[in-house]
Amino acid sequence: MATTKLELAQRALKVLYPELRGDEKTSLKEMVYAIGNSRDFIIKRNVWERYSLDEDIFWDGYIKQYDAYVYKDVNRGMWYATLPATPLDLPHNKGVYMITACNDTSDVYIPTKKTHNWLYGGSFAQDMEGGNMYFQEGNKIYLSNSFNENAQINITLVPAGNDIDEDDEDFGVSPDIEIDVINKAVELYSIQKNIPQDFTNNRLSDI
Repeated sequence: MATTKLELAQRALKVLYPELRGDEKTSLKEMVYAIGNSRDFIIKRNVWERYSLDEDIFWDGYIKQYDAYVYKDVNRGMWYATLPATPLDLPHNKGVYMITACNDTSDVYIPTKKTHNWLYGGSFAQDMEGGNMYFQEGNKIYLSNSFNENAQINITLVPAGNDIDEDDEDFGVSPDIEIDVINKAVELYSIQKNIPQDFTNNRLSDI
């Protein structure tokens, strides 16, 4: 069973307070937030390190899929979808990992830059194989093709940890990095609260 952000936060608090104190409710809420930031730090560190060493990056534990409705931007004459979460800043903009048609996941959109679009008079130029394309502008994804009303696309992201619900089992933390995420969250929380980082008597082996 996958571990949620809330469960990781509870484990992290046990490092700081083996016997949780009276303000544990407030502390837990703050630790949940620290776990989200810690997860993002660990994922970005791991991905950038592997990228710099030209090693394979294993995305399965990090990505999350969403279905998103598309809408017509009448001023631009283009269709767009709003990103359901904030993507992490990763090599080659892989925070937005993949975009496909909802009814055909083999129909993968090709990422391009906004400047590519405007070089062609406001209309997307098709790639050499005639594939559909997209570019990101802020929290929106603009798409090269047209859609019917109420159409959706599938967006696969590496989302920011604090854009994921605390009880969502698809938090995007694989078992091999759970301890790293907890330790970093404890560090972040301790700095915020000015707590001395001496956990030698706490139950580190139990987290």
